[in-house]
Amino acid sequence: MAAAIDAAIDDGVDILSMSLGDGFHRYFSDGILAIGAYRAMQRGIIVSCSAGNGGKRGLANGAPWIMTVGASTIDRKITATVVLGNGEEIEGETGKGFPSTGKLELVYPRPFFPGDTSVRGKMVVRESQKGNSDSGKVVKDAGGAAMILINTDDQGDTTFDDPHVLPALQIGYTEGLKIIAYLNSTSKACILIGRQQQ
Repeated sequence: MAAAIDAAIDDGVDILSMSLGDGFHRYFSDGILAIGAYRAMQRGIIVSCSAGNGGKRGLANGAPWIMTVGASTIDRKITATVVLGNGEEIEGETGKGFPSTGKLELVYPRPFFPGDTSVRGKMVVRESQKGNSDSGKVVKDAGGAAMILINTDDQGDTTFDDPHVLPALQIGYTEGLKIIAYLNSTSKACILIGRQQQ
């Protein structure tokens, strides 16, 4: 990488645009990329680098001599609607898709242990957490048919289209409270997977 940056400097480029990085850490320990960008900046070259894909977890390429660029969102998402047994519709975001099915029993096992076969064939509600993809694997391995991830209060209403190994829907905190209220209002909760939109 250092040789490529030096070659670009020697070629007389005006801008270096690099969509690469090596994790999240302090810029003074960024290594070759930060050092090469500093050499380019000393010669009047604008250096632009990607901010990474870490979101709130951190920033890649944060050296003050680098113009760090990142997107905050995209203008598309795949949403799906579920209909609770009381008729209330809840919309969430899905990455894999959320195929329509018949009515499923809705359960919110707390605590939920891997291998808990009481969820077999059911829609399982779980709290969203780091490593959501692993949550889906645990539910699928226990025989769960699908999963709804509910954000916690500190996560708010922002949802993501994380990939999962089973049909899964992420719901913001506000909508999640409605699901929990419904679950608390009946001893036999059910849910219908509704329409999907892009």
